Amino acid sequence: MSDFVEFDSVALLVDLPDAPLEFPDVDNEPLHVGDRGAIVFVHNDGAFCVEFFREGETVALADVTADQIRLVWRQGVPVAALAHTAN
Repeated sequence: MSDFVEFDSVALLVDLPDAPLEFPDVDNEPLHVGDRGAIVFVHNDGAFCVEFFREGETVALADVTADQIRLVWRQGVPVAALAHTAN
């Protein structure tokens, strides 16, 4: 799925060991597969700025591409319903 929008909840499909941690005192672990966040900005080039969080605390802001994330939740639309419309 490549039509992500702002405020979509997403999960990482790849490790991002070099992503700078914005708040290293919260958690010094790099970003890993499965880490969750919310898209806060859609860039003109198709990349996305995602705010990643753990236990309710922001740990990083990272730019990612559509192939590095998967949709977890979109306001008002169950993910299962989105999967059916993609076929």
